[in-house]
Amino acid sequence: SPDLPAQIEAALERNAMDRLGLESRSGTVLIGSDRIAQNARSGKLASLYHASDASEDGNRKLDQAWRIGNDVEGSGLRGLALPVTRTILGLALGRENVVHIGLTDRAAAKRVSEALDRWLHFIGPEPTPVPCETASQGASASQQKGPPDLSGAPTAADVHEEFE
Repeated sequence: SPDLPAQIEAALERNAMDRLGLESRSGTVLIGSDRIAQNARSGKLASLYHASDASEDGNRKLDQAWRIGNDVEGSGLRGLALPVTRTILGLALGRENVVHIGLTDRAAAKRVSEALDRWLHFIGPEPTPVPCETASQGASASQQKGPPDLSGAPTAADVHEEFE
């Protein structure tokens, strides 16, 4: 089927967003910049994600708080910018305006990272987001010409160096 890659991509994205939703319902997901920053600075944050339409300033502040909490100032540790908007993240978590996501539970962070890695590995680095026409279509689609370029593309696991 010519649309098989698109179907696979949609299924992997849905799986990743469903995983975030499950973790949110189990209480392991933090949303809200202040709550995330507080947990990040105190070293309690296992992973950090940003919506594709999050402000650079907001990302930078939370990334810095996470580095401080992990005692790795000056390192390149930063949250992963996901190829979905705050609207899609909000739908996945059943909340409005989800711009940043933090996970405090290491096992939950690993489960989310694995689901995201499968999806991000399949789509390759930096796809061009295309907003969906209706929320009923699920998460946003992406367009990319040719096969994914997997040469050194950062994965969700790269952000979580402490996993073994």
